[in-house]
Amino acid sequence: MIFKGRTLNPIQSEYVGLNDIVSINGIIGWLDFIGEDMIAVVDEKEILHKIATEEIHSVVKYTNFINGNMTNIPIRSLIKAA
Repeated sequence: MIFKGRTLNPIQSEYVGLNDIVSINGIIGWLDFIGEDMIAVVDEKEILHKIATEEIHSVVKYTNFINGNMTNIPIRSLIKAA
């Protein structure tokens, strides 16, 4: 996957945090907001995508913004739509 000119590969992780580069339901960008009922991803064109947690069916992580990110949450807790 190419994001902002960088080639990125999925990484194995049970957690995502703010500013990680992720794919949520196929929307690729950095994780900008994590709320109880919504998350927000900003894509390569700087478009903000608000996604209800009940609508999330896939999460792929491509980068860690920082090791030890204190905003990490379990990916399993995001995937509520089955």
